[in-house]
Amino acid sequence: MGYHHLLLLSPPAPPPSVLPSRFPRGGGSGRLPTAVSASANTARSPAVAADIAMGRRAVLLVGVSVLPLLRLRDAAAQATARAQPSTVDLVTDRADVTETEGTQPEEPEENLLQPDVEGPSSRNPLVGLLNAIAIVASGVFAGLLGTSQQEKKALQSTISSMEAKLVENEAAMSMLRESYEKSILDEQAELKKQARKFQEEEASLLDQLASSRKTVASLTEEVQKEKELVEQLNLKIDELKMSIVQTEEDRHLFEGKLKEKTEMLDILHDKVNLLSQEINGKEQYTRELSSSLSAKEDDYQNLNMIYHQTKENLEQVTSRIKQLEKDVLTDKDELISKITLIDSLNEEVQKLYTEKDEAEEKISELMREYSDLKTASEERASRDSELLLEKDVQLNLLEEKLSSALSDSSQDRSTIAELNNELDTTRTMLDTEVMARKDLSDLVKSTEEALRDSRDEVFKLAEELDEVKKSNEDLITQISKFTDESTQLKQALANKIAEAESVSATFSDELASLRGVLKRSQEELEVTSSQLVSVTEAHGDLNKELLDAYKKLESLTNELVKERKINATLNRELEALLKTITDRV
Repeated sequence: MGYHHLLLLSPPAPPPSVLPSRFPRGGGSGRLPTAVSASANTARSPAVAADIAMGRRAVLLVGVSVLPLLRLRDAAAQATARAQPSTVDLVTDRADVTETEGTQPEEPEENLLQPDVEGPSSRNPLVGLLNAIAIVASGVFAGLLGTSQQEKKALQSTISSMEAKLVENEAAMSMLRESYEKSILDEQAELKKQARKFQEEEASLLDQLASSRKTVASLTEEVQKEKELVEQLNLKIDELKMSIVQTEEDRHLFEGKLKEKTEMLDILHDKVNLLSQEINGKEQYTRELSSSLSAKEDDYQNLNMIYHQTKENLEQVTSRIKQLEKDVLTDKDELISKITLIDSLNEEVQKLYTEKDEAEEKISELMREYSDLKTASEERASRDSELLLEKDVQLNLLEEKLSSALSDSSQDRSTIAELNNELDTTRTMLDTEVMARKDLSDLVKSTEEALRDSRDEVFKLAEELDEVKKSNEDLITQISKFTDESTQLKQALANKIAEAESVSATFSDELASLRGVLKRSQEELEVTSSQLVSVTEAHGDLNKELLDAYKKLESLTNELVKERKINATLNRELEALLKTITDRV
């Protein structure tokens, strides 16, 4: 607008009658004669009028051509007017001064003659040049301002569109994040439900294990009690074997029964051992299942934090399943080896039974020898009694002979001496026989006492055997109960194993479903990652475009600054020209 004021307010060269003189107004000594001024006016007025008309026409044409451009440069002109108001104000003030001077009252013609002669020839060409320079500068500046404003508006529109795209992309990103978080929360809720189900199942399994352990503990205690009873019975049986030597038939009967019962007890012990081994193996299997369940619970709890490690976790789970299968195979191999050991132990037991039969045969032979010795001692005692009777008879005969010999002592003293010798010998024989008889009687008494003691012991042993029979019957009933309970436990354990297998199958199915879900989540993550990559690429492109736009803006601002500097220099030059013009005027 400053140039607009300059063009419109810069008046053309005033006519000679209106221009003021540069000389002072007072005094008539400085004025030229009226005759010279009149002749100059009459000679130069046509040429001056023609120059003035041409200048006015040029000004009008340029002003009409510049009018469409004035609207485009109003904003820049206002900014420049605010920044540099001095030049325009000076020009407008000078124009106002010229107008005020033009409106002053006319002085005498003598004062105006000399400026009329010098003014038109010195001012008109400079004014035209200044007007032309101002018009060209204003046109160039207006064109530059228009193009810069158009580029600025285009850049602002592109920046606004890019910001709108960024907002849309951020909204899409937020929607994708919300949908992905919702899906993750749903998966977490499902996983928590599954974990609760697994915990409930584990609690039920642990309760069942606790009950089974209690029953196993009670069974083990009863088995230990039975073992102690069996040991006591074995000790008693050994004592009975040592003491019962003479009672063969009863002992054989009792030993046969005891053999059967011991066989039953050994079989029951073997069964109990097998049951305990099976229970231990199943407890180990349940522990492994509980450990695998705990590991799986840890895996389920850590699924939220390790989505990127799902493949490794799946491989670990598969390796664990393989290890469990290997453990099952090893357990089966151990069971087979234990069965072989049991067979070998049964063979050893049979060998021991054969050795026991051989020992019993030896004991029977010893009993036979004892019976033979007993019969021989009885026969010897009967023989000794017969010999004693014969000796008594002989003694009676000898006494008769002695009496006859005493009566006939005179006849046969020699025979008496012989008879005395025979009596001495017979007495010694009788003494020895009496001593032997006493020894035999002592032996018989001791044997009778031993037989009495053995009979008492046999009665006691019979009573004890009756008690043992009763206890064995009780043990058989208890063992039958234990066998029933063991069968029930086997069935329960088989059911638990089937349940565990079903649970493992459900776990495998759930793992397969989890693998599918993980594959889906991975696919969704890949899709979202590709979308994020595309969005980031678009964001990077937009950032690059924004950087380019900012660079263009910086270049435009630099150009505007340069143009402002140029305009300032032009304004200064114009001011200098105006000052020179005013000084010249």
